[in-house]
Amino acid sequence: VVFTVKKTHLTTMTQNGERPATCKHRRGRDMVYPILGVLLNAGVVGIAMSKVGQFRHSRQIQGPSMEAHEDLSDEDKHRWQRIQRAQINTVEWFSLTSPVFLGGALMSKKAFGAYGKYITRFLGVCSISNALYRYKYLQAYIDQADTRTKYFHEIEGIFWTALTVSITVCLDLIYKDLKCVVHAYKNRNT
Repeated sequence: VVFTVKKTHLTTMTQNGERPATCKHRRGRDMVYPILGVLLNAGVVGIAMSKVGQFRHSRQIQGPSMEAHEDLSDEDKHRWQRIQRAQINTVEWFSLTSPVFLGGALMSKKAFGAYGKYITRFLGVCSISNALYRYKYLQAYIDQADTRTKYFHEIEGIFWTALTVSITVCLDLIYKDLKCVVHAYKNRNT
């Protein structure tokens, strides 16, 4: 590979003088990461719902009942409550985190121009990581409730980081809008 410098940019050439294949097809795909994370989070919600359905079917709990039968053992009643709470918790977190991941990712390119793609990718990594830890949290919540704390702290850290980044993106856009309004107001008579 030979490197040559032309006026303003570095060009890479192969030995026979051809340009190597580039990744032009990657343009505009930065939203894939946050969307994949949200889809994975939706998958975790689906898993939580299927866990409720499986337990309900195995213990003949009639839907839409939220209460376990009186004839179930205390251990089964307790497990039923954990499974239901895990499902509700998963749905709550999904509805809380999805706008944070998608909203910040959608607006980051407008806020920070070419550098916005890195914010979009970062929020995508946060979204995918959130799905992974939500799944681990779901399993721990159902099987061993005492072990879920470490996963919750990971999820909480991811959420607050993504929320801070998304708010920063919004504040940057609001600042730019206000700057334009002030500029237009100052120059209205000129």
